[in-house]
Parts: sequence; structure tokens; C-alpha cells
Amino acid sequence: MRVGLLYPALFLFIVFIVTPCFADFRFAVMGDSRGNDDGINTEILPKLLEQLKSDKPEFIVFVGDMITGSKYSDEHRKRLLKWKTIIEGYGMPTYVVIGNHEITSETSETILKSMFGDLTYSFNHENA
Repeated sequence: MRVGLLYPALFLFIVFIVTPCFADFRFAVMGDSRGNDDGINTEILPKLLEQLKSDKPEFIVFVGDMITGSKYSDEHRKRLLKWKTIIEGYGMPTYVVIGNHEITSETSETILKSMFGDLTYSFNHENA
């Protein structure tokens, strides 16, 4: 009797594992937009975002190193604000992951939280 119940359970397990997940959305993964213009590559980043916008992703996951950080709080805040302004200008929701260049001083985390909210989070989108 036990063996007879094992086969349907095993079949269901295999079906759930091999059944493809059809997601009908696009997203982009980007990272490292550091450069020489206030810590941002302002020449290339807008070009990438313009191309990306034409591909119509529903959101961007930015995996860190948005700016070349600064140990001076005012400079650090200014660079992050400039980066955020550039990204927001393209109207695509962006989820940031903090890289080592965003944490450069004792006040960096406070500045980041004031601009991006909690630094640890998750999100759901469609069926993912």
C-alpha cells in the first residue's frame, strides 16, 4: 500500500519541478556606474538607460557600485542624489543593492537609508 501511494506523490513532485514557469515580464540587472563626473559615469549611464527604456523592462535591479563613494558626507549625499535623479528620469522602478563603494564612511549607511529606505528588503513581481 505504501509503494502505491509513493508513485502518485513522486509524479506530482516531478511535474511541479519540471513544469516551466512562464513569466510574461522583462527586467534588467545593472551595476557599477561609477565614473569621473561626481563619481558617476554620466556619459555611459544615460545611454544604457535610454537603450534599456526601449526594451521596456518593468524594473531594474541595480547590483551596487552606483557611485564612487566619498568619505565626506555632503559629497557622498550629492553623488547619490545625482545618480538617483538620473535613474528616476527614465521612469523605471529600480531596486538597489548596496555595493562596497556606497559604504565609505561611518555616515554612509545613514545617508543611504535616507535616500533609499531600508537596505534589506524583498519584493514580489507577477509570479516571481
